Amino acid sequence: MKPREIYDADKLWSLTGEVNEYFRKLGGSGCYPGFADWHVLGLVLLLVSGLDPSEADFFDSRESHTLPLGLWRETDGLPISIAEKLKGTVITQKAFEESLKRSFAHLSTTAGAGDLLDWAKFLDRNSSRFVHLR
Repeated sequence: MKPREIYDADKLWSLTGEVNEYFRKLGGSGCYPGFADWHVLGLVLLLVSGLDPSEADFFDSRESHTLPLGLWRETDGLPISIAEKLKGTVITQKAFEESLKRSFAHLSTTAGAGDLLDWAKFLDRNSSRFVHLR
């Protein structure tokens, strides 16, 4: 088992970049229906908060509906591989807050108003999950 590693905002942003790269390499045709840029950011936050998409009953759980099913099912195991990289890690409160700031800054330059609202709704719906990260 690897030792616990503390993730700072730069490491989290780098991991987010890795997920983004997966979708950039595929181009628009490789993205699941309904893909939005904020899904990448949401995925990383969900995984760092402890969500485990490799659990046997994951697709029968409420957690599988936090993001579109296509993200969990149609991305060649991406969520599981990112979750594996995060096993045993800790995110500091400062890193969580900095990640949110970076996310909003990034999305404000790339996303439309509808996507920004969806991102805010996602954060609100999952706020109890993120409370220990603050």
